[in-house]
Amino acid sequence: MIESSRPGQSRPLLNARLFGLSGPVWSMMLVLGAGVLLLVFGLVFPAHSAHNVPLKVCAGLVGLFLLAVLLILRNRTPMWVLWGELLFFVAMTGLLINGSPTDAGSVSLMLGMITAAVYAGFWGDRVMCVAMLAAMLAAGTIAIFANDRFTTSLGSAWVMAAGLIVGLVFVLQVLVAGLQQQALIDPLTGVMNRRGLQALTQVRQASGRRVLHRSIALIDIDDFKRINDELGHAEGDRVLRALAEHWVTGLRSDDIVVRLGGDEFVIVFSRVDADAAEALMTRLAERSPAPWTYGLAPWPDGADFDECLRAADVSLLEKKRARGAARS
Repeated sequence: MIESSRPGQSRPLLNARLFGLSGPVWSMMLVLGAGVLLLVFGLVFPAHSAHNVPLKVCAGLVGLFLLAVLLILRNRTPMWVLWGELLFFVAMTGLLINGSPTDAGSVSLMLGMITAAVYAGFWGDRVMCVAMLAAMLAAGTIAIFANDRFTTSLGSAWVMAAGLIVGLVFVLQVLVAGLQQQALIDPLTGVMNRRGLQALTQVRQASGRRVLHRSIALIDIDDFKRINDELGHAEGDRVLRALAEHWVTGLRSDDIVVRLGGDEFVIVFSRVDADAAEALMTRLAERSPAPWTYGLAPWPDGADFDECLRAADVSLLEKKRARGAARS
């Protein structure tokens, strides 16, 4: 299992890699790199003679240091380091907004807050997004309204920017959650796919909650190839959907139906020992819309899922051999 402190684990769908770096890392490097480049540009080509050179130099040097940290740690970077760097980015942006000698400069620097909002909305969970949003709004508001050059137009610009920041975080959270759910659900049957099961296992493991007497059942639909060959794939899809619905409606809310692929499914029973799981599977098979064979195996707390799945597969093959021998 991937440790919960590693960047990108909370967003496996969006963990797109660039140059071997996970999404949260390379996107933070992009944020910091763009900020450093803009500071260098401002130092070389100042828009106003009264610009704060020491502040820009200090911000640029710290930004380079933070970039170096990411280059050294790469995908070993804990998420708390990335959020700390984003918080620094927000604080320095607020100081630069406050120290800008012109209204135009202050307004242009608000883009830094918008950039931070995009990062937070894209990679943060709900709690982190709220925390970073509060930090951005506080830093920007203090920078604008505590400025000796405060004007109504500058305040209005910040109010509009703050509204955009809040809207961006909210919209990105909704979109990312929707995409994430699509990645974890099998589109044909509507049950969880293998990626979803892995994500759920990671969340439960990170929470430290123990699940006792957990079992898994590996299911293989009988003669499914014949159904596809003789009746067509549309009929095969209908059978898959009907069986998935049958299993979901016949189980408790704690139990999980997972489609591994093709005609292979797994049912994860929580707080159910092997004997009780056997009774549940027998009951489900009685009124099933299509015949299927299953193999059971315990999934003890902390045990590797793939090893338990192999044990269930052995049980499944034994039942198939026994059924074949009985027919002959």
